[in-house]
Amino acid sequence: VQPLRGHNALLAGSGVMILWMGWFAFNYVSSVVLPNGQLEVAGHVAYTTAIAASAAGATSFTKRRIAAEPYSLTELGNALLGGLVAITGPCNVVTGYAAFIIGMVSAFVYEYSSKLLLRLRVDDAIGAVPVHLFCGVWGMVAAGLFATEDLVELSYPASHGVDFGLFYGGGFELLGIQLTACIAVVSWAASWSALLFYVAGRAHF
Repeated sequence: VQPLRGHNALLAGSGVMILWMGWFAFNYVSSVVLPNGQLEVAGHVAYTTAIAASAAGATSFTKRRIAAEPYSLTELGNALLGGLVAITGPCNVVTGYAAFIIGMVSAFVYEYSSKLLLRLRVDDAIGAVPVHLFCGVWGMVAAGLFATEDLVELSYPASHGVDFGLFYGGGFELLGIQLTACIAVVSWAASWSALLFYVAGRAHF
């Protein structure tokens, strides 16, 4: 396996920061269309988004320090993005403590899924699959674990807070819904991707 060396660390780091700032708008604006508690929910979304990303970056940095591994701006940046991806789904229904845990776990999800792809000899030079697929699935599962009854009801009044996380006494219903959604999304994306790659291969693109 030949790792792809970075070409410009400054541009890569700047790109991560631009994405991070844009992620606030992405998550924040999405919450404004909610029918009730808009400003309160939007503020909470910004809060959890910042915490999860920070926790992911700090975890990645600290893990390398403890393991006496060389620091890598690329790995740090991707860990931050993994935290942002993971918190996007549950950002409006989890507490700050849960956002911190989600960010911490996402750093490990990113790192070990990257190593898995290398072991399987899958070419993913920029780490897109670990960041978006694996951390995205973790974020969907986390909603089924950490969503609180009051935040669910604030964001989705029509639900009357019926579906909330397993760790907050909500049972397995929401977790089952999230897992079913994960399977559906991955199956849909994998099926169409396989078809596209097959056609491209036969056409010698």
